[in-house]
Amino acid sequence: MTLDLTLSPLYRINGQEIASLPGLLVQYPPRNPARGREQDRLVVYLLLTGTAVFSTSEYMQVAQDAANIFFQTPRTLTGALRAATESVNKTLLERNMKSTSRGQYAVGWLVLGALRDSQLTLSMSGPMHAYVYGQNETRHIHEPNVSGKGLGTNQTINIHYTQTQLSAGIV
Repeated sequence: MTLDLTLSPLYRINGQEIASLPGLLVQYPPRNPARGREQDRLVVYLLLTGTAVFSTSEYMQVAQDAANIFFQTPRTLTGALRAATESVNKTLLERNMKSTSRGQYAVGWLVLGALRDSQLTLSMSGPMHAYVYGQNETRHIHEPNVSGKGLGTNQTINIHYTQTQLSAGIV
């Protein structure tokens, strides 16, 4: 199945829309993925909030590391999504522990989308919103009580998982 995926994040700083999105990454499986990851495609969207400053390359490295962990994890799909989320949490938590004395911190809001055939599985940590537009329906996905406040503040992570079937005619 051929699929066109359109990502339309709303990203503003001080009321101004920002054209480039650090932390947005789309990945096909690498040459030798873990067993079970051969057919998966992954979308990573990481939004960092807080007072810590990240360069674009640091931002993208955190997203790339999450994708690498996902494709190296030979467990269930949700297990691989969890492992990727845990890696982002660990990176941010370690950085926060080193910089809190300077009053700097970062909280990560993370959406991982794993696409296998026509099945999309979303993993959301932090108060993120996702919309799936179909020919006959629009689905708004937002569960802040389950997805928590974000990553990097403590060792416990909150993840909201959801699945949706994609089909021809989605706009």
